[in-house]
Amino acid sequence: MRKTILGCLLTITLAACGGGGTPAAKKTGPPPPPRSSLTGLVVADPSVLKRPVLAIKVENSEAARPQSGLDAADIVYEELAEGGITRFIALFESQDAPKVGPVRSARLVDPDILLEYNAMLAYSGAHHIVQAALIKSGIVLLSHGKVGSPTYYRSAKRYAPHNLYTSTAGLYKAAGDKGEPPPADLFQFSEQPPVLPSPQPSGATPTPKPRPSSVSIGTSIRIPFSGNQTSIWKYDAAKDSYMRWQGSSRHKLEDGSQVAARNVLLLFVRIGTTAIVDAAGHNSPDVEVIGHGKVVLYRNGLKVEGTWTRSSKSGRTKLLDLAGKPIVLAPGQTWVELVPNDVEVTTAQ
Repeated sequence: MRKTILGCLLTITLAACGGGGTPAAKKTGPPPPPRSSLTGLVVADPSVLKRPVLAIKVENSEAARPQSGLDAADIVYEELAEGGITRFIALFESQDAPKVGPVRSARLVDPDILLEYNAMLAYSGAHHIVQAALIKSGIVLLSHGKVGSPTYYRSAKRYAPHNLYTSTAGLYKAAGDKGEPPPADLFQFSEQPPVLPSPQPSGATPTPKPRPSSVSIGTSIRIPFSGNQTSIWKYDAAKDSYMRWQGSSRHKLEDGSQVAARNVLLLFVRIGTTAIVDAAGHNSPDVEVIGHGKVVLYRNGLKVEGTWTRSSKSGRTKLLDLAGKPIVLAPGQTWVELVPNDVEVTTAQ
C-alpha cells in the first residue's frame, strides 16, 4: 500500500513539473494587427484583405491631367506606351476611391503584371491582340464595354476619350464574388531605414576588394522615358515621402494634392516592339517583366541597388540587394517605374 501511495505521489509530481501528462499551455499575446500585403500598413477593416486586388488603367497624357484616385491606390505602375507617353496601372485593395480616372485601354504587358497579384482589371478597351492575351491569362476582366454604366461614366468637364471615370466600390460590386486575394508575402516591409555604409577611418588600411554597398543617398530621381515624358521624384524629409513631378510641373491630382509615395521602385526592363500600331502610326512597345534586370529602390531619402528576377508568368518577382539579401520596402504606397534598359536615370546625392 505504501509503495502504491508513493507511486501515485511521484506520478502527480512529475506531471506537475512537466515530466508527464498534458504540458501546460504556453502564454501567447494578442494576434498581430491585420496588415495589407501591398502596403505593409495596418488596416482598420480586416475584411478588405479578403477581397481581390482591383487594377484600374489610368491615362497619363497631358489631356488626362489632373487624374483622380491615384493617392488611394496601394501600388501604382508606370509603363511606357505609344509615342513615348506613359500609362498607369493603379492597384487597390486596402483603400477605396470614389472617383478614379481617366480610365483608358489596356496594354500587352498588363496581364503579366497582374497575374502576380491575382488582380482583376478595369479598363476602357483593348486592341484585339491585347484582348486575346487578357482572356488567355484568366484574370477577371471588368471592361467598360462589359460592365457599362453606372459603374463607368463620362464627365462633361472633359472631352472623350479623356473623360471616362469609375469607382472602386462600383467595380467591386460589378465583380461580385469573382477573384481571390493577393499572395500574403509579395513584399517585405519595415519602418527601419536601410543602413548607410560606415566611412572608413582616416589612416586605416584599405580593405582589399571591399564588398560593394547596396545603400547610398538618393533624394531625387529623374527618369527620361522619352522626349514626351520625364518622371521626376524629389524627397521631402518632412513628409518622409517622394513627391512626383511631370517634367518641370508638380504632378497634381484633381483635388489639388501632389502625387507622393513612400517607395519609388525602379525595375529596369527590356523594351521590344509589337505589331500593334496606334492611330498616329506609333508601334506599341512590348514591356518585358519576365526575366531579370537591375532594380533600384528609393525610400527614406536613400537608394538601394540590386537585381530583380522573375522566371515565369506564374512566378513571383524577387528583389535582392547587391549582397543577395531581400530588399525591404517602407510601409506605405509604392510606385513601380518600369524603366527601359537604355534610359539613363540620374539621382541627386
